[in-house]
Amino acid sequence: MHQYLKIAEQIYDQVQTKYEFTDDHVEDLNNLMIELRNAAKDSDFKMLYNYINFEDLLMKSKALSIDLDVSILPKSKNKGEYILWLSGFVEKLIVSTKKTETKLKNKVVMPNYYYDDSGNIVSKTKNSGEEIISYFKDKEPI
Repeated sequence: MHQYLKIAEQIYDQVQTKYEFTDDHVEDLNNLMIELRNAAKDSDFKMLYNYINFEDLLMKSKALSIDLDVSILPKSKNKGEYILWLSGFVEKLIVSTKKTETKLKNKVVMPNYYYDDSGNIVSKTKNSGEEIISYFKDKEPI
């Protein structure tokens, strides 16, 4: 969600400086889509929809196949509320193109011990913490 908030803030600022918000919701939504396309072009995201008819979406949103609720569109003057709404809007319109590869080694846990002839547990390896350190270095921040 954090990545969508960053994109939403960027889009809000771009629309505010380039076009300025109006009282016409359709015009504002079209300007948001223009800036969203530009933001998606410069990042690891792609658009799910090439065109959205916002006039139809505002009039009969339940009859359309797109799952967007623009009936609760906040006023653009309330920047914080608008950005929160816009982040949810952005989340429904773009998807990440960056593929995260999960290693099979991380999913299957193999025991690092075995039982000797007398039934005692014997460690297979001497671990000084390198595996734990490498695990946290390989993880992407959320």
